Amino acid sequence: MLVLALGHALVVAISLAIDIVIGVSLGVLVYRRESAANVALAITSTFLAIPSFALFSLFIPIFGLGYTPAVVALIMYGLLPILRNTGAARKALESGEIDMYWEYTGTGWITHLGHTDPIAGRQKQFEAVAKEDLKENYIQWLSPPAPANNTYAIAVRKEVYDKLGVKDLSDFQQLVEENPDEATICVGTEFSTRDDGLPGMEEAYDFEFPSDNIIKIDEGLIYQATNKGDKCNFGEVFATDGRIKGLGLELITDSKRFFPFYNPALCVDKKVLEEYPQIEKVFAPISKKLTTEELQKLNTQVDIDGQLPEDVAQKWLSDNGFI
Repeated sequence: MLVLALGHALVVAISLAIDIVIGVSLGVLVYRRESAANVALAITSTFLAIPSFALFSLFIPIFGLGYTPAVVALIMYGLLPILRNTGAARKALESGEIDMYWEYTGTGWITHLGHTDPIAGRQKQFEAVAKEDLKENYIQWLSPPAPANNTYAIAVRKEVYDKLGVKDLSDFQQLVEENPDEATICVGTEFSTRDDGLPGMEEAYDFEFPSDNIIKIDEGLIYQATNKGDKCNFGEVFATDGRIKGLGLELITDSKRFFPFYNPALCVDKKVLEEYPQIEKVFAPISKKLTTEELQKLNTQVDIDGQLPEDVAQKWLSDNGFI
C-alpha cells in the first residue's frame, strides 16, 4: 500500500510540475494572441469534459499501461484552471469585462508589454509603462503608484544572516569564493532563467552560485525551505509577502537596485475614467497608504493567520477611514 501511495503521489507531483510550466507559458497567449488563446482553451475544455476513466482509457493505446497515461491525463485536467487564471484580469480589462484592477509596474512593462529590460527608477518605470499602455491598449495607469515594491528579493533566516555576514547582494562574491558550500539558494524555475532574475543578478554583482547549490522548487515552498535551512540558506522571495515577516526572515539589500520596480497601481479603462474622473481622486489616498511594510502586514494576516483576504481588506479600509 505504501508503494502504491508513493507512486500515486509521484504521478500527481510530476503532472502538476508539467502543468505549471505549460499552463503559465500558454497563459501568456490568453492576453497576447486571441486566436491562439481560444484554441488552447477550447482544446483543454474539451478534455476536461471527458470523464477521467474514459480519458485514461483513451491514452492507454497511445502510451501503453503504466504511469505515463495517468500523468498525461492529469496534465490535461490541470491545464484549464491555470490557463483561465493566468493573465485573466488583464484580458478582462482589455475586453471590457471589468473596468479596473491593480497591477504591478514591472509586470505591466515586462509581461504585458513584452520588454526584457526594466526602466531604472520608480517614477520613470511608472511613466514608461503608463505611456505605452495608454497608447497601445487604451489603459490608464492612475498616479501616484503605491510606494510598495513587490519586487524580487533574496531572503535568509536570521541565524544565517548573522553567521555568514551576507547583508548585501555584493557580499555573495566573497561567500562563493571563501565558503561555497554555504552559498545555497532556492529559486523558482522562472526566476532561474529570467534576465531580471538569477542570471542577471549574478552578472550585475559579478559572482555565480555553484550550479549544484541552485535548488529549483515551487515558489510557494521557498519561504519554508529557506526558514528550515535543510535545502538552502537563501531563497528567492517577493518583497511584500507576509511570510517574510511571519517567519522572521531577513532580506538581503540590493544596493545596485538591480531588481525591477514592481509598484502597484490601479489600471482603468480610459473610457471609464473619462466617464467617472472622480475615480482618480478616490483611489489616490488609498494608493499612498500601500507601503511595502503595510502590504507585508496585510499579507501576514492572510498567509500566516489564515484570515480571508476580503475581511482583511475591508477592515484595513475601515481603519484608515476610506469606508
